[in-house]
Amino acid sequence: MANIQVDVESSRAVNVRLPSITNTVCTVKISLSRLQSSVDARVLNSNNLRLRLRNAHKDVAYIEGELQHLHRTIVRFLNQYEETEQTVNSMVSNENVGNVQSAPTGKREKYSQRFSFPSKH
Repeated sequence: MANIQVDVESSRAVNVRLPSITNTVCTVKISLSRLQSSVDARVLNSNNLRLRLRNAHKDVAYIEGELQHLHRTIVRFLNQYEETEQTVNSMVSNENVGNVQSAPTGKREKYSQRFSFPSKH
């Protein structure tokens, strides 16, 4: 099994910038709407400009939604990762102390018999 480690603090520092980026995308979306409403109808009707602006607006709105979803997903992942890491570290600490009680049966068994972890070098 591969040993995976995530630098949670660095990941959070990067993720904290996503809302700002999302706001910039939202500003572009709003600007596209304003542009469409400020252009003369004859110009909008030429060369499918109205449709192209509408499609650009939809594309930018989609990107905005994806960035929001990405931000929420990263927050959830990092929280779950930290929680899992704390649980594993607790289990490893218990292994160093001795036996761990198994939850379903209440029987005590050696932790190392239930789980195997890659050695840290």
